[in-house]
Amino acid sequence: MMDHAAETHVIGGVDTHKDLHVAAVVDHRDCVLGTASFPTTLSSEAKN
Repeated sequence: MMDHAAETHVIGGVDTHKDLHVAAVVDHRDCVLGTASFPTTLSSEAKN
């Protein structure tokens, strides 16, 4: 177990477009922690 907590930061961003939005999260070392894409159509929203 660690004696002290390490402080880290994450940054999230979203790239928006007409048909698709893409989200990404990176840490303080610029390592990509995750990405996801989401269609912007009404039919895709109804399925969720």
